[in-house]
Amino acid sequence: MTQEKQKKDKKQHSEKIEITWKQATLRLLREFWLALTLSFLWTITKVFFYPDNDVEGNPPKNLILYAISTFSYALAFTSYITGNFWRVKRQGAQEKGISKTLENIREYSFQTINYVTGGDSYIFLTCDKGSLPVFRLRQMGQYPIPKLLIVMHDVVGGVKEYYQIPFSTSYVSAPIDFQIPTLNDGDEKRYSINIITPNAAITGVRQEYILRKKGAIIFHANKAVLIFNNQKIVNEEVDNGFLNAGEENNQLFQYF
Repeated sequence: MTQEKQKKDKKQHSEKIEITWKQATLRLLREFWLALTLSFLWTITKVFFYPDNDVEGNPPKNLILYAISTFSYALAFTSYITGNFWRVKRQGAQEKGISKTLENIREYSFQTINYVTGGDSYIFLTCDKGSLPVFRLRQMGQYPIPKLLIVMHDVVGGVKEYYQIPFSTSYVSAPIDFQIPTLNDGDEKRYSINIITPNAAITGVRQEYILRKKGAIIFHANKAVLIFNNQKIVNEEVDNGFLNAGEENNQLFQYF
């Protein structure tokens, strides 16, 4: 039953792709219309100027045979010329189509790689302002980052913690479970942070985050740079009132 169905489908497919005489004729006319036109015009011209006698004075040959011969030679010549013209034209169109296809493949491959690795997207940390600051992730870029590793080193307390973050379509404002100890008046916390992504050679981030408590207010200062991109600064913020007397911005960060 299956073989009979396959034969039937094959026969139907053959019937679908078979062209009629009319279609074949139209295709030939589209291919050779220019050659036919030029040959016809050349034959008409030659017949119009057909001599009464040839160069030796002999009577002319049969005019119909002369016209057929002239048309045949002209058609052979013009068909060769126009055939090569159409061939070159089609080849150019095919090459253009292939180039466009390859360009699309490259673009799709580039997009696929970016979606797998995160492309040029990168992440740095922000911190909520208030009496109980919370670190949050901030993503920049259009491609999702499949995973990342955050290494946070409490420079003052000597504690180093690692955070493996799973896939997320967006890390905007996503909090991380990092406990910031209670700060008393005059306390300072300094964190050295490395953020490693699958595309770390391009989008790895090093960040330094400093918290200072003055009275009842916790002031923030942070700087984040792309590690392997000429230390390009991607985020730098210093709260008004953060600096101590005589302190300058360029003296704040120790790890850049």
